[in-house]
Amino acid sequence: MPAWIESHLRLHGHSPSSTLVLALTRGLFPAPRVPERDFSGFDSFEWFREPGEVPNGCVVFTDGSLIDGKVRYGCQSLGWAFAIINDDGDLIAAAHGVPPQWISTIQGAELWAVRMAMLHVTFPEKLYTDCMSVKLGVRRSREWAGSSKRRMASVWSVVVDQLDSNCDIVEWMPAHTSKAAIGQTYCSDGQPVCDLKWSSNQLVDLLAKAAAESVRVPSSVRHWLVSRDEQILDLVVFVGKLTHAANSHTRPDGVVLRDAEPRPKGRAKKVSRPRSKVSEPISRKSRPLPRAKAPKDDWIASWQRSCARSGPSMHACGQPSSGVRTRAISDGISSRQEAAFQSWWRESRSRSLQPRDAATPSASERLEALRSRVRNRQSSAEV
Repeated sequence: MPAWIESHLRLHGHSPSSTLVLALTRGLFPAPRVPERDFSGFDSFEWFREPGEVPNGCVVFTDGSLIDGKVRYGCQSLGWAFAIINDDGDLIAAAHGVPPQWISTIQGAELWAVRMAMLHVTFPEKLYTDCMSVKLGVRRSREWAGSSKRRMASVWSVVVDQLDSNCDIVEWMPAHTSKAAIGQTYCSDGQPVCDLKWSSNQLVDLLAKAAAESVRVPSSVRHWLVSRDEQILDLVVFVGKLTHAANSHTRPDGVVLRDAEPRPKGRAKKVSRPRSKVSEPISRKSRPLPRAKAPKDDWIASWQRSCARSGPSMHACGQPSSGVRTRAISDGISSRQEAAFQSWWRESRSRSLQPRDAATPSASERLEALRSRVRNRQSSAEV
């Protein structure tokens, strides 16, 4: 395997899930059983600051969070959050929670945050999200949102209906930036990221992470899954190296050999044998007797003998059917495989056996001692 492929597989910035999925779904390694989770904490809603009254024209910030992205599907945790800011820059309301269990992607958590925010804000002036796909998706048509191709068509349809014709209020803003990015980065509407926007985005990010933390898989299970995936990744890299070496073996003369070469296409042509020339025609009376048929295979002969023993009805059926021949051939192959395995097993066992300690009695000596004890017991019982 080339070094760049190995280094690419070793990168954990993006989890090597595709490599592990191929390794597990192709039967190379057994897939671990996903631990059972308590879904009572899913589809939740909790106020961080409950509002008295939400005025029109406020600004909404939404965010979604995914933690434990390196563990396998079904063991990750998602959370969502939104915050409402008025014209004076005061925090009016904020809420967070966990999306339903059928939402399993970070995009779904981001979209669910927008849906929950629009349930509590009637006419916001702006809605900022750090997910570009959400910003682009809400501007699509209702047919696109409700298409069967959409993984979360039900949520898309609800959000599009909530925004109605005000989909242009949804804007994108950069996330996970340091405080030095204030005034240096810009939102999709061309406005710079001010201190209020940066602080609001940090708040909803922390709330979403806290919600995801509430339904997190235990640390022992997470560490076991991650360590097992790393072991599988090591084995996958080893198999890749071995396959690459087998398919690019170079002989001393410079010829590169592969592990298996494809057979040439097409059937081999039959070689026609020249017929012997006959000088004069042979009469019917002097025609030679037909040659005796070649002896049949042992399994066909045994099959015919069994038919003869079974009665005339089975004997009259003639040659065995293709199913019988196939079973007989497979039985022959199985018996040859079994014989080869037994031969290999005996040879490997004879190599693995350790030499007998001279101080311990041999098997024949132990057997003779056992026989003598049995004879002594019988003689004592007769007396």
